[in-house]
Amino acid sequence: MNIEIRKINDISIVKLSDKLNICSVPEIDDFINNLIEQNKNSFILDLDELSYIDSSGLGALITITVKLKKKGGSLKIIGLMGFVRKIFEVTNSTALFEIYESEEEAVKSFAPKK
Repeated sequence: MNIEIRKINDISIVKLSDKLNICSVPEIDDFINNLIEQNKNSFILDLDELSYIDSSGLGALITITVKLKKKGGSLKIIGLMGFVRKIFEVTNSTALFEIYESEEEAVKSFAPKK
């Protein structure tokens, strides 16, 4: 699992590549939990380069989403492609997450509602 992070304002953009499965879940859990402990609660998860996800990976994303909501934060997902998109659709996980077509749309979604 490769994890890259960059920031736009107070939003952490986390790009995952390779596979999110039972073997890599602890790594992403630790990474995100460390950021949450630093009071970073606004995330965009870019899955554009993720080639595989299994039920453990989906479960980890759900757990992260719940943790963030309890802290007043949120997780937005971008870059759902190919096999990973299909898994989200088949498991109806698209209903569980805020999914955006572009980083720009996801960033705008953090703006306070007027």
